[in-house]
Amino acid sequence: MQQEATRHYNVYVIEADAEIAHSIKELVTRVAGTPPTVFTNGREGLAACLETPPHLLITAPHLPGVLGNQICRLLRSSPGHRHIPIIHCSTIPDEMRHELDMLDIGANAYIAKPIDMELLGSTIQQLLPSVTAPRPTPVECPPQEFAGFRLESVLGSGGIGTTYKATQLVLNRSVVLKVLLRTSAEEEPEITRFFSEAQVIAKLNHRNIVKVFDVGKTKAVYYIAREFIEGVPLTTLYGRDSKEPAWVDTLAIIRQMIDALAYLHDMNIVHRDVRPGNFLMADIGVLKLTDFGISRASGLHDVGYTPRGLSLNTPIFTAPEQLEGERPTGRSDQYSLARTILHLFERGATVTPVRNLWQFRPDLPADLSAALERCMQSDPDQRYATMREAGKAILSACALHNPEPLMPSAH
Repeated sequence: MQQEATRHYNVYVIEADAEIAHSIKELVTRVAGTPPTVFTNGREGLAACLETPPHLLITAPHLPGVLGNQICRLLRSSPGHRHIPIIHCSTIPDEMRHELDMLDIGANAYIAKPIDMELLGSTIQQLLPSVTAPRPTPVECPPQEFAGFRLESVLGSGGIGTTYKATQLVLNRSVVLKVLLRTSAEEEPEITRFFSEAQVIAKLNHRNIVKVFDVGKTKAVYYIAREFIEGVPLTTLYGRDSKEPAWVDTLAIIRQMIDALAYLHDMNIVHRDVRPGNFLMADIGVLKLTDFGISRASGLHDVGYTPRGLSLNTPIFTAPEQLEGERPTGRSDQYSLARTILHLFERGATVTPVRNLWQFRPDLPADLSAALERCMQSDPDQRYATMREAGKAILSACALHNPEPLMPSAH
C-alpha cells in the first residue's frame, strides 16, 4: 500500500477533531511514505495551501475559521491552485455534487464520516500524483451551463461566493453571476432574508445602482445575476500608483456615491458592504454601486487573504458595530461611505484619526474632515440621522473648496 520511498509527497490534512486527525495522519504516513502536515483551523490550512500548494488536501466540512467547502471553492477559483486534488470527508447528495462539479468548485472525492480508512487509503493512492511527472498544462474547458446561464469565466472569489461572467441564455445578454454555497442550517434564515430583499433590489431604478436581473437557489447554491458593467473600480482609479483624478471629477464621484446610497435608504435598504471596490466607473462617466453585502447578510466573516486570483473584502471599511456582529443600519453605510471617501484622498496612506486629513491634505476644506469624522463616530447615534443629512454636510464642505459647477451628468 505504501508508495515508492523515493517519492516525497506534500499532503495537508485540515481536521478539527484531534482523534480523527491523528488517524488520518497515520494512514497518510503509511500510504504516502511521509507524514502529512495537519491543521486544526481552516484559516491556517487555507493559508498554507495558498502559500505552498500540496500534492493532496484532505479536509473536513466543519472547521473553525473557514469551512471545508469554502476552502474547496476558493482553491478551485484560483488559477494557481485549482489543480490540487481534494478529498472532502463528508457526503453530499448526487444532485448537489453534480452542480458543484458543473461550477468546477467541488472536491475530487467525498468520503462519509465515520471514515472508512480502507476506502480513504485507496482514494489517497488514486489521487496522489507522481512527483517526478510534470504537471499537465491546464486545458480551457468548454463553457458550462447552469440555471439558465452559460458560465464564461471566473471574475473573482470571496469569503462565501464565486463571481462569474456569464450569458443569460434566454435573453442572450452578458451578466455578472454571483454564486454562494449553501452552508449550515443556522445561516439559512439570514440568507433567505437577503434573497427576499434582493427581490426588492431587482425592482430598483437608479442610474448609479447596478441592476439586479435575477435571484434564485438550487440544491447546492444560491445565485444572483446583475448587469455586466465595463468599468473601472475606484480601487484602481484611486490606486497608489495611478494619476490622481481632477478635483471636479472626484467631487462628481462623491455626489454619485451619496445619491445612490440615499436612494437605497429611502427605499429602506441597507447596502452593508460599501467600499471602493464596489463602485465601478463606467466609460460614460457614470458611477455604479454594485455587489450588495451578501457576506454581511449571511453572518459569515471574510477569510482575510488576497492571493492571486481571489478578491476578498477588508474590514477597514466596515462600521465597528458590524464587526461586533450587530445588524447593520443606514448609519453603518454612512460610516463605510466616509471611509471610502477618505480612501479617495489617502491614495495608499492611512489617515488616523480622520481629523488629520486636513493636515495630510491641506488643499482640502477643514470642514470636510469634520463631516467625515462625524460619519465615522464609533457610536452610531453620534453620526448623522440620515444618509441625506450626511451627504448634505459632506457636499457643503466640498463646495467651500470648489464652487465651480460639477461635471455634467450623463444621460
